[in-house]
Formats: sequence, C-alpha cells, structure tokens
Amino acid sequence: MAGPLKSPSKVTFQARLRRIDRWVKDSRGAFPQQANARLFHKERAPVELHPQGSELQLNALRKAIAQAHIDVAANFIAARPRQSLARVAAVLCWPNTEWSQVCVFFDLDYFQSFETRDSAHQRWTPLPPQRSLSRELGLRVPARLRERGYHEWSLDPSSPEMPYEAEVWMIGD
Repeated sequence: MAGPLKSPSKVTFQARLRRIDRWVKDSRGAFPQQANARLFHKERAPVELHPQGSELQLNALRKAIAQAHIDVAANFIAARPRQSLARVAAVLCWPNTEWSQVCVFFDLDYFQSFETRDSAHQRWTPLPPQRSLSRELGLRVPARLRERGYHEWSLDPSSPEMPYEAEVWMIGD
C-alpha cells in the first residue's frame, strides 16, 4: 500500500498525518486475502512516532494512529466478502500506538483464542467494562464494532528484571 518510510527525523508531523490518511484511504474497498494458509493477516500504520516535536504533537499523533487503525478495520469489515468467515479487529497498543495493528483472522479458532494470554511470559487481564479507550481519547468507533481492553504484562526473557506493562484494546468483530 504505502511506500518505504523516510528517516524518522526528516518526516514532519504533517507528513506523518498525511501518510496515515493515505493508508486509511487506500484500505477502502480492499479486503486482504489469505496467503499460504496463514491464520491471520496484519497491517500497521505506515508511520513511526520518533517524537521530534512537542508532547502535544506526540499525543495527537498517537490518537491519529489509533483512529487510523479503527478506520482501516472498519474498511476491511465493510469490504469483507459475504461468504467470508474472517474476523477483523484493530489491536491498539496504548500508549505505544506504533505497535498497533489491524488483524484479519482467517481462522475462527485462532480469533477466539487470540485474547487469551496467560503464560509465564505474557498476561492480558481484562480492564473494567466501564473503561473505554475510544471514549477517553474521543475516537470514532462505528456502532457495529465491539471494544474491549486489557492490561498487558509481558516479560522479555533477555531482560527479566524489566517487565513491560501497557494496555491493549481490541476494537472490531
């Protein structure tokens, strides 16, 4: 879809927003095809954070990346062939939105097990149902999409003394 990324230090805030908008527009009417019997297809916004500007710009970019993933997921759902059993979700990582992705799950068993993470190296704990990332950030979510959030805890075996903690939000089917 989008071309190669330029060096992050040379890309302006406005250019990053344009690249995100182009990705969303390019996804309209498109639905990824399953390749090589893969269980899923994933896409990430073609932009990196690498903050050069203010905290205000960084937060605006995080919000734009999150909204773009929701929009691309909605576009894929709208373009999904009638006979397809595939499920689609924006998987938003907060606050590290550059790790977010849109996933198309071709295997229903994999889709149903995707949110179950409870191992020695990674755990997703459901957030209270009254929490809503879309409400907190003012994101637009089509009514047909479900939103559910998790507290993520993970451990990199190469640095076990520094666990990673963040939130993961599934918005989609």
